[in-house]
Formats: sequence, C-alpha cells, structure tokens
Amino acid sequence: MNYKAILLLLISAILLGIDHVVQKVVLNSGISSLTFAFIRILTAALFLTPYFFYIHNKKRFKFTKQNIRDLAILGVLASGLAMLFKLSGLSYTTATNAGFMQVMVALFAIIFSYFILKERLPKMFFVILSIMLLGIMLITTQGGIVLPNKGDMILLLDVCLVGFSVVYAKRVMNWMSSRIIAYGGAVFGAIFLALLIPFIGFDDFSIILPVLGLIIFSGINFALRIVFTYKAIDIENASNVTTFLLLAPVVTLIIANLWLGETLVMMQYAGVLLVFFGAVMLAMLKPSKHNFVHHN
Repeated sequence: MNYKAILLLLISAILLGIDHVVQKVVLNSGISSLTFAFIRILTAALFLTPYFFYIHNKKRFKFTKQNIRDLAILGVLASGLAMLFKLSGLSYTTATNAGFMQVMVALFAIIFSYFILKERLPKMFFVILSIMLLGIMLITTQGGIVLPNKGDMILLLDVCLVGFSVVYAKRVMNWMSSRIIAYGGAVFGAIFLALLIPFIGFDDFSIILPVLGLIIFSGINFALRIVFTYKAIDIENASNVTTFLLLAPVVTLIIANLWLGETLVMMQYAGVLLVFFGAVMLAMLKPSKHNFVHHN
C-alpha cells in the first residue's frame, strides 16, 4: 500500500475519532444541534474555499442544471440533514456509540449501490450484515433485551443518509471533480441549514461563545478529512480506505474514556469485536469497484 495513502488515512481516522468526542463535548454545553451544525459546516466551507479556487491545474466547474442539482442533493443530504441527525442523535447517546455506528455506513453504501449502480451484493453480504447488526445491538443496548435508545435510532438515519450520499457521489464523480463535490456539498449544506434557522431557531451568542473554538475545530476537522480521504482514494482502492478508517472508533473509544469518562461493559466489547470482524470481512470480500478518477 502506498505510504502517502497510509499517512493520509491514518490522519483521517485520528481526526474522525477525535471529532466524535469534540461533538459530544460541545453538545453537552447545551448548544442546539442546528446551531452547531450550521456553524460547523460554514467553517468547513470557508476553510475549503482556497482549495476550491486556487489549486493548480484545477478543472473548471460548469454551472449546468445537472451539476447544481447534484451538488444540492449531496449538500442537503450529507452536509445538511445527515449532520443534523448525527448531532441530534449524539445528544442522547455516547460518543463511543456514535463512533461504532458510523461503521455501518459501508453496509448502507453496498445496499444503495445494488439499487442505484446495479452492483452485485457480495455472496456473504447478509451473513456480514447479521454479524454487524448483532454487534451494534450489543453496543447500543449493553447486551440487554431492550430497544436501542432514541439517540442511537436517530444516528441510524444519519448513517443511512451518508451511505446513500457516498453512492450518489460515486456516480457523480464520473463527470465532476472530487474537489468540486467536497466544496459544493459544504456550501449547499450551509445554505440548507441556514434556511432552517427561521423555523427552528438559533442559539444566543452567550451559549455559542464558550464552545466556539471547539465548533471551529470540528468544522476544520471535517474539511481536512474530506480532502485527505479523497486524496487517499485517488491513490488506493476503496477497500483499503475502508479498512484503515475502522481505526476511527478505536480512537473515539480511547479519547471518550479519557475526556468524558465513557466506559463499556463486557457485552459491549463483544459487540465491538463483532462489528470489526464484520467490517474486515466486508473489506476483504468486496473488491473496490469505485469509479473514482484522478483530478487535480
């Protein structure tokens, strides 16, 4: 595996693992999910602006109806609704749970690829699906015979939207640069969340100010992960990318324990092992078919 790709993916996994905990700390301060989501994605869009306009040998963006529509769909779903669901769900659950729930994105991406891109399901897909779902149930219920809490159920909506967005972006990358998709998605996500503010409301500055630095950090963190992950996909296949990003929940588990005092019971550790076993099987059984093309 290319050393540059390994470095990019290690950084991305560490950033993602840290961000789950940062998001939980910000939400614990009492800030609303919409306020947090809007400032976060606006920060990401502003941070990515130089990357969009000043990168060397850039491919010019054509303002066609199709391109605007595709960016709007990705922005509203991935950077808007998905982030709102993520933060809303995280308000009711732990950062550790949120970290392991994100692993399910790969499963939803395969399901949507079957319907949208007409890709075949791996032969062992439903076995792997069962293993990972059992693992998630053990993590979210602590092994008890109860339903997952409200936060984990909301996080499932986030994971579903992200899975769909990954597949949709995969299709769009056949005619649009990943750089444009990253920036355009952030811009349309910020616009969508801004339109919700008159209906849902926005927190007072006195609530925002104590955690503003962490929100800005989270926004920059998100922007960097987009850039690093796309660069890694340009170099390596998606299976390797998926495998390395499985390190993120481990980082979340460690930092959440040190910063927030979050711990797992024995049945949750069993669930963690099942999730990782299923995810590794998924990466090994499904060779990458992603049509990512190189763009500067």
